[in-house]
Amino acid sequence: MTPANAVAYHFAAGNAFFAGVALLCAGLLLRAMERGPKTRWSAFALTAAGVLIVAFSAAPLPYSVYAVWLALVVAAWGMRGRVERAGYWTIGAACVLSLVLAAWEATHHRMPAVDASRTEMLYVIGDSLALGATEPEGNWPGRLGTVLGIETRNLSHGGATLSSSLSNARRVEGEEAYVIVAVGGNDLLQGRFEAFQRDLRALLEIVCVGERDVLMLELPLPPFHNTFGRAQRRLAAEYGVTLVPKRRLARVLFTEDATIDGLHFNEKGHALLARDLAAILKSGGG
Repeated sequence: MTPANAVAYHFAAGNAFFAGVALLCAGLLLRAMERGPKTRWSAFALTAAGVLIVAFSAAPLPYSVYAVWLALVVAAWGMRGRVERAGYWTIGAACVLSLVLAAWEATHHRMPAVDASRTEMLYVIGDSLALGATEPEGNWPGRLGTVLGIETRNLSHGGATLSSSLSNARRVEGEEAYVIVAVGGNDLLQGRFEAFQRDLRALLEIVCVGERDVLMLELPLPPFHNTFGRAQRRLAAEYGVTLVPKRRLARVLFTEDATIDGLHFNEKGHALLARDLAAILKSGGG
């Protein structure tokens, strides 16, 4: 990756959140140990950088949690200058809360282990990111089916939104089919949160029936689009859907020479995503 792509990747993948927490905690600890103006300004710079990076990382934590967290950080900073003992305790509490939230967010970054060996049919409901290869079988759904030895039906179409994908979702057959949901990016880019939440629920209601296994690609989030990620995680948990952490998709998007326009995959991008998903789908097979 180029340096610019590496920075963009860390934000899109959500890794920047952890860097922001580390900087914030370092700033608060330096504030606790400050002995003069130089350390005070250094502590302020680290704390402010941490807060900004966390904000831009769009980690989909509840806004109420962010509000409590920020209030505690501000209190820790202010009290340290007036009431020393209380300041130390507040700084400690802010650091502990920061680490707890980092641990909470980290649970959503673990790769799932899924067994797709019991099914003979794989469906993919997606948008243009699942299309574009020179030959249809060269798209990542086709490559994935080949690696797994499973018949694959790619129910994707260019420009698809969650709403326009509902008809394709109804084409999924079989009580034990495996379904990959790889759509919603266009809704996200259009900023249509209410429609995103409503239509994602409708789509999952259609596909999550019988003994089907459903996997969904978590969407990389632009800054301040936390609500989309929160809705996706909440609905995945509600319907028992396996969510693939967004860093998988982000890694391919920001790999050099893996896209034709910075968004749509070329042959290399399709091969990379198919390989990553195959590793997940084969990992639970024992």
